[in-house]
Amino acid sequence: NLGAVAFDMIAVNKIAFLSNASNEIIITDRTSGKTINRFPVTFAPRDFVYDNGVFYVLGEKFVIAYSENGKLLKQLSFPGSYLGIERVTRFNNSTYLLLPSGNCFQIESGKEHEGWITSAGNFVFTKLNGDNSYSVKLITNTGKIFTATFNTDKTVAGVYVVGATQNRIFLDVQTYITQSPISVERKIVSVDLSSSGIGSVVANIKVPDCYYVLSNN
Repeated sequence: NLGAVAFDMIAVNKIAFLSNASNEIIITDRTSGKTINRFPVTFAPRDFVYDNGVFYVLGEKFVIAYSENGKLLKQLSFPGSYLGIERVTRFNNSTYLLLPSGNCFQIESGKEHEGWITSAGNFVFTKLNGDNSYSVKLITNTGKIFTATFNTDKTVAGVYVVGATQNRIFLDVQTYITQSPISVERKIVSVDLSSSGIGSVVANIKVPDCYYVLSNN
């Protein structure tokens, strides 16, 4: 058990894992699963992103950049009001903290943006409207703004951006099965995007329930 909290495909045949059990990046061969390289990182790492040959590792107070050989390249600090953030990403040579509020903070400029930035350079913001409805707001990298509202068959518990391409937004949509005790159903929902704005839901898949067992074996 690596205690992996994040992973990323860094090449066609290489996968990098971030372990908060051993505080290290572990690079493995995709086919054989064997370790190619590993190196220590900051204490209690939370997330990482790989960009242009550099690992950006999120710690409690800093994002630390490491080379593929584990050399510390630079350290990016952010305001204390953002301590406890669990997600980090990169776009266009900038580093972003993905905030629980649904916004993101660009470290280099010190600016908070509405929505989470995606790999396509767009910002996506989700909002619960109450009961069986949620809204999605898209701010494109050219400044255009589009919004759309979607209905569900159950009460919405949460909606989270999990990915995007030039023509799709992918959401983790959680709805209540029961509220006491709390039990939710999760679906990964794919929403169509075009030059005219946000389209309809084109696909969804239910996320199966996962159970974890701690074993010494």
